[in-house]
Amino acid sequence: MKAATRTRWKLVADRRLPFMAAVGLLSFLPPCLAPVLYGDQPIFIRAENLTVPPSTGPVIHLEVQNPKQTPCDGKVRVKFPDGWRVQSASQAIHLAARETKRIPFAIEKATDLKKNGYPFEITATVDGKEFSFKQSVVCASAPHGKPKVDGDIRDWADSIPIAFVQQGRKTVVRTLWNRKYFSVFVEVEEDQLVPRSKVQQEDPFDAVQFALSPRIARTGTAGKKAERYEFLVVPLKGFGYRGKCFKLIEPGLDLSRAEQHQKLDAPEVEDATVAVKGKKGLTYYEVSVPLSGMTKIRATEGREFFFSLLVHDPDGTGVRDLGSVMRLPPVRRTPLSWCRWKGAKWGKTIPFDSRIEWGFCSSIH
Repeated sequence: MKAATRTRWKLVADRRLPFMAAVGLLSFLPPCLAPVLYGDQPIFIRAENLTVPPSTGPVIHLEVQNPKQTPCDGKVRVKFPDGWRVQSASQAIHLAARETKRIPFAIEKATDLKKNGYPFEITATVDGKEFSFKQSVVCASAPHGKPKVDGDIRDWADSIPIAFVQQGRKTVVRTLWNRKYFSVFVEVEEDQLVPRSKVQQEDPFDAVQFALSPRIARTGTAGKKAERYEFLVVPLKGFGYRGKCFKLIEPGLDLSRAEQHQKLDAPEVEDATVAVKGKKGLTYYEVSVPLSGMTKIRATEGREFFFSLLVHDPDGTGVRDLGSVMRLPPVRRTPLSWCRWKGAKWGKTIPFDSRIEWGFCSSIH
């Protein structure tokens, strides 16, 4: 591969978490070596996604990180949505140097919202310094369902949509599962759908890239083995729009594969079904991939896993990253987080890694 063809990614600050621009120089250090900077916040805190509907009484976790080389003590308090009842809304915290913990909060009573966004206000006092922030927490879960893969959204009435906006364009992500398949439906607001050319197959084209992994998976560094299943849904020009699904990487493969700008000439994922439909200002991607090909994922009600998704819109917004609205820490932008492939138009910003909390549930009701 010629050096000139390599994408030169750099780490940029999340607007919600201002920190030194110089952190871009640290993007290629392993997380254990790269210092984590959070502006004037002494520690980093985020509420993890709800992985089952709130009305089922789940436990929600706060992720807390101490970036310093010294221990810290404090207290964290959460203001939950109106009408929710929890066992305790505050907890003491003790973090060793550079330690990360998950702090559980047991929910005794909660209600589901039609709009999938639950307002949390989190206040922390650490070593005598207090800070607070608001976070909209989503329910990230795949209910049980058997959609017909035809690009028709009506089969997805029992899914839990997650909507996000980048550069004024809306994206909605939905997931379902059954014993045989994991299904994804993505609604993309864009000016036009750019399918893959039959002739110039490496020219930039639209696509959806998504990944699943076990809850214990790590992104990894150079020389390690991959721990995720990563797929690419590619629209093809024809009568209407058809599509193909490729597997870019799977557990056990060398992680260096992620930076190789793969040529999409491998066979399609066996038994996967794809539909891509475009209409005025909207593109619908629908795909079902067989769970039999993902032996590391145990699909049962209540089980958690990791999931994330990128939308490639090269003639519009560029790469849209579901992780960008999850309040993830800056160190979660790593060069090996996603596989590169020929026909993609990557920006200068590294996407967040593909480890967003997700779950399997039986129903939205």
